[in-house]
Amino acid sequence: MSTISVSESLKSITHNKEILNFINENKDQWVTFGKKNSHILRTVLFKMFQEANLSKEAVFLIYFFHSLIKDKDRILLTVDRLPDEIKKNSDVAEAIKFMKTKMVKFVKDEAAGKFASLHLPSTNPGLDLLCFVLAQGQMKEDEAKKRVDGLYEEFVGRNTTAQIALNNSCQELNKTKVKKFWDDVVLIADAEERKKNKLPVGFQEKFYDTSSSDKYSLIGYDFVEIAVPSSGYSDVDLKKYIFGILTYEERKKSVSAAVEKEKKKKEEEAKKAKATSQQKDKGKAAEGQASEDEDEDEEEDEQDVYN
Repeated sequence: MSTISVSESLKSITHNKEILNFINENKDQWVTFGKKNSHILRTVLFKMFQEANLSKEAVFLIYFFHSLIKDKDRILLTVDRLPDEIKKNSDVAEAIKFMKTKMVKFVKDEAAGKFASLHLPSTNPGLDLLCFVLAQGQMKEDEAKKRVDGLYEEFVGRNTTAQIALNNSCQELNKTKVKKFWDDVVLIADAEERKKNKLPVGFQEKFYDTSSSDKYSLIGYDFVEIAVPSSGYSDVDLKKYIFGILTYEERKKSVSAAVEKEKKKKEEEAKKAKATSQQKDKGKAAEGQASEDEDEDEEEDEQDVYN
């Protein structure tokens, strides 16, 4: 078979005004066309949030629910069992409506205007990890110290932790735990369903390499990105982070109490200073009055002499 040159092939190709208009009018579509990294997925997802006019709180709840269960159907089933007063909350209701109408379980079920719940945690791994720790509840420092090591073992083994800017030792530990999860837990529990839905079975090295190249920051309690150390977050950094989130409100109360105590102390000092100043002023006034009385006595004495 003779080969066809590039120049020969170009004779069989052309575009027209209609096609060029189609390309130009849909240019936003080509940015994400066929691409699935976390940054593009996040962009697509947040455009959907904006189009649905979701509250910030509803968006947070969607991430929160997915940090607990990464399966849209199971999330909705579990949420449906919540007390009515919780489901009637406007933000919860918004979150539920979005998940029911705009989200699907698997990537293969995605269509225009739909998003696979499987992808959601990876679109903002720092937020997923923040939600995981917040779900443990706020606690006093003594209790938090007892819980940190155990939570760290779960934290460092999460799939989204692979996307965080870890140091080498934490990255290796995460990879070991993630591999064990996919090879032992998922492979045994969901192998048939994953095969049926044409999903990869078992740990996938190439997927892990993509995740670990992201290098995201951790997200603080106040939704601020936490600076990444030059060599990446260490186990000490991760444990400190977990402890900080668990005790945020308790430490905030302590700081507020300390500030209030200092404020009262300064107010007392100001009152004492004012009282001392007033006392001094009274003393000076008394001395001035005594001096005036003495002057008047002297004048009277002089008048008596002349009289």
